[in-house]
Amino acid sequence: MKRNFDLVREILLAAEAQDFNRTQPIAPSGYSNDEIKYHIKIMVDGCLLQMEHPVIDPTAPVVDGLTWEGHEFLDSIREKSTWATVKNTLKEKSLGLSYEAIKSVVVTSVKSALG
Repeated sequence: MKRNFDLVREILLAAEAQDFNRTQPIAPSGYSNDEIKYHIKIMVDGCLLQMEHPVIDPTAPVVDGLTWEGHEFLDSIREKSTWATVKNTLKEKSLGLSYEAIKSVVVTSVKSALG
C-alpha cells in the first residue's frame, strides 16, 4: 500500500480531535478501513501517533493521541492553504512527497514569511 500524506494529515487532525477517553474512532471519509489502519500503523512506527493500548475496532480504529512530533508536524501543515502550497511546491520541483521534503518546504516557507 502506498503512503498517502493527505490521509496522514486527516488522521492527525482526527487524532487531535479525539476526546480524552478515546471513544471517537478515526474514520476520515473517502478512505477504506484498511488504508486507515495501515497509515495509523506506520504513523505509530514513525512516532507521530501514540497507541499504547491498541483498539482496532472493525469499523474504525482509535489511538491514544499524538506524540510531540505528531503535534509539531500537524501544526506545520494544519492550514489547508499551507498544505496546498507545500504539495504544489514539491510538485513544481518534481520532488515526491516525503516526510523530510514536506518538513523542508515548511521550514523554508516559515523563514521566508519571517523575513
